[in-house]
Amino acid sequence: MWIGSSAELSISVPVVKVLWARARNQCAFPGCQQSLVEDSVDADTGESLTNPIGEQAHIRSYKVNGPRYDAHYPKEKLHTYENLILLCPTHHGMVDANNGAAYKAEELVTMREQHERRAERKCALEVTVNKYVAQRFSREDQVLFEQVDLNGPSVDSLFVDVPFACRPDAAIAELMQSIALVAPGDVASDESADGLVVTGAAQAILHPEWKSNALLIGGPGQGKSTLLQYICQFYRSRILVTTFIQGRRSSYAM
Repeated sequence: MWIGSSAELSISVPVVKVLWARARNQCAFPGCQQSLVEDSVDADTGESLTNPIGEQAHIRSYKVNGPRYDAHYPKEKLHTYENLILLCPTHHGMVDANNGAAYKAEELVTMREQHERRAERKCALEVTVNKYVAQRFSREDQVLFEQVDLNGPSVDSLFVDVPFACRPDAAIAELMQSIALVAPGDVASDESADGLVVTGAAQAILHPEWKSNALLIGGPGQGKSTLLQYICQFYRSRILVTTFIQGRRSSYAM
């Protein structure tokens, strides 16, 4: 049975919610990464649309000649959670192909149970990681003035991007030049007087096209630690899906 079929309509809303929740909105087939929800845009109105493509597949068919039909299975359980598995359209078609000959009912039950255990473990790990990252984000969201043993204001409010340079013939020079032109950040125009391509260090390292290493050289108090602290906070904020770069959102090319 496919989405929209009469059989699918026989599955109650509470059962559908339980199935999707326990599967964590993921296809239960091992290794499948197919998203079960697709976003699209109405071509006429421009309205955003959300389309669930996951399918509540019957493990034992409700039809006499259907995949894995079992005459001894209680009819009242045919449309319950115990007889369903959440699959993407591709794997739904695969397990039901040739009248379900390649997949026994017991195998699909095991597949669902193993997937749900993996999904639950993954969710628990994500919760643990997020709690740790949130704790670090809160602790690191102040500039540390170690020399005078004082905690300063938040990193993003005080941060000034330090100059970051490369030779014009370096492999990364073209990207650096484009960053400098589009989003110069806090680097003054006269800081490229030595013929080097100069931009802000955070601008470059956090740019989505940056794939190189970087060596930071500077004396005490020149911003090395604050730069690294800022970059760490940026990535922590992405994990936490929170807003970190407040006043710089329009100027940073990330």
